[in-house]
Amino acid sequence: MSRIQFHPPAYVQRYEAVRDVLEKDPRWASNLKSVICRARFILLRTFKFLSVMLIVILQVIDYGCNDMAFFKYLKQIPGVEEIYCIDVDPDTLKARYRNVQPFHVDYLNQRKSPLTVQVLLGSVVDPDSIVKDCDAVVAIELIEHLYPEELEKFPANVFGFIKPKVAVITTPNVEFNVVFTDLVGFRHPDHKFEWTRAEFQKWATDIVTKYPDYEVSFHDVCLGPDETRNLGGCTQMAVFYKRFDLQTERVPGQEGLLIPVILYNYPYYSDKRCVKQKIHDDAVFHIHNNGSPEVPLDYIHNKVKDYEISLMELKEFLESYHWTIVRKEDGYVIKVPEYNVFSTESDEEDYKTDEECVVRTENEQSPSDPIIENWDSD
Repeated sequence: MSRIQFHPPAYVQRYEAVRDVLEKDPRWASNLKSVICRARFILLRTFKFLSVMLIVILQVIDYGCNDMAFFKYLKQIPGVEEIYCIDVDPDTLKARYRNVQPFHVDYLNQRKSPLTVQVLLGSVVDPDSIVKDCDAVVAIELIEHLYPEELEKFPANVFGFIKPKVAVITTPNVEFNVVFTDLVGFRHPDHKFEWTRAEFQKWATDIVTKYPDYEVSFHDVCLGPDETRNLGGCTQMAVFYKRFDLQTERVPGQEGLLIPVILYNYPYYSDKRCVKQKIHDDAVFHIHNNGSPEVPLDYIHNKVKDYEISLMELKEFLESYHWTIVRKEDGYVIKVPEYNVFSTESDEEDYKTDEECVVRTENEQSPSDPIIENWDSD
């Protein structure tokens, strides 16, 4: 190929484009923290259960994971708690499965939520029960490696069996190949085809026609120099969103089609305090850390803003713990007594009986040994 260079490299741009769909899409990016925090705080104030419809990406399948290079992007996405790395090549998995294990830094700087990573040997057309109803499917530069019969069955597995909330598929844009002046044939010897943008869009549009609960959008990734913009990107990406659940008949699945290779449970820090206690502790800390006998309520509100609590709700909340709050010209201020008891026995009892105080299971487990035998014998 010619020496055209991408900045950042093309593979990085692909990974970042897919990650951004999973992490920043407004369909779920704003839900994970704000809605949950808000619902929990209202629950604490009213003691009523709320029914909140959330669209959250918790489980991700990485089809054609190969050397696990995309995993480091996946594990950083807030909210993701289960990752399935699936590939059909046992030699690749044997050589690379350790790339998804927790490192020393993962024990020193622990996550705030659990993460389970499972490496599986199998095909993209295997409707295995283990991946049923996963939230997201990713196939980066994969479909061009599939034989015609596999390519034909691939949509049925993804959209007819797994039925994810989102599926992201990338593939080379053959129109861009003219930029690689010394390229003969396809970009990789294992490619079975390379599509134009029109061909890729027809394939994807046919999928949403067959599975009408999905819609699809198309994106150019890895743009070249200005004079090549008419060719599109080096990579083309289709993003399939599940608009609604039509309760259509699911493609039959079965267990045991995907062979487990290894499973890792990442260590994570489990803060067992309920939301009410967290707000109280944070507020009290910042009140006394301010060092003033009168602390502006706005100042404390800014410190606890991650809990999605309004200024007046915070005022009522602190007053319920016997803090004196008065209104002055510049707004409300918290009167800090010279001697103050931070917490009482009754407060602790409130925390213990609060419905939000749920004790998690043990948060750290040792990685499993590989299930495929004798991989470490050579």
